[in-house]
Amino acid sequence: MMGEMVLEWKMVVYPVMAVAYLVLVGYLEKRFSRRRPLTDEECLSRMAKMRESSEYLLFHQCGEEWSLSSPQVERDFRAYLMHGTMPYYVRDFVRKNRKAVEESVRSSPSVQGAPPSWFA
Repeated sequence: MMGEMVLEWKMVVYPVMAVAYLVLVGYLEKRFSRRRPLTDEECLSRMAKMRESSEYLLFHQCGEEWSLSSPQVERDFRAYLMHGTMPYYVRDFVRKNRKAVEESVRSSPSVQGAPPSWFA
């Protein structure tokens, strides 16, 4: 036999408080993350994900629209990776497609601010 187990209030309250804290943090993150506008870099990343492509290929597509040479696009992409500077032709592309990306973020709870998988 295991013997008598004493159930103290601490054994119940602390785990309940921990779970309540996690639920509260998830709720607040979800609520406030939707209010913050997306940066150009986040929009570019989400566009690549929506198109099932990469940011590198998006750079090349934008470069083709502006009739830029491939070496120029390569240099600009390298600068984007190294320093975070987004060239004008990619910013133009992001600006033109921002509305579609923001609508997809609002409609899809799994994209931003979703509760953990165990929460459901």
